[in-house]
Amino acid sequence: MTMTKAGKQYLTAVRRTLRSNRAQKRQLLSDLRTRIEEFTQQSPHANYDALCGVFGAPQALADAYLETECGAVLSRRVARKRTVLAAVIAALLAALLLWGGMVWSLWREGHANLNGTVQDVLVDGTVVELELGAAL
Repeated sequence: MTMTKAGKQYLTAVRRTLRSNRAQKRQLLSDLRTRIEEFTQQSPHANYDALCGVFGAPQALADAYLETECGAVLSRRVARKRTVLAAVIAALLAALLLWGGMVWSLWREGHANLNGTVQDVLVDGTVVELELGAAL
């Protein structure tokens, strides 16, 4: 299909106002080109104003597209951030539990030593395990 002069002008105006990455821009412009060509086949004498009446002002069309596309991209980014945040929180909780377990284990060992189970004592340069209350 061929594009009319008004169609080319409209497509150029949309291209200039559209702020998006290349892939998104290419997709929108390809779809829009097809729709413009279909419209101009039915109305071959349609001018730029007629295209604006049917498709909307170029700036409004670009804004609407970005709102729709960016909304989907933002949703994916928010979901990804939530997943990363949950993973970080889980890792911190795991580290906190490990640290707490180590502290509890050390406290228990020290507490057991003080309560008379076994105490390491230095006798004549050697370490001897001695039960509390036992004679040297």
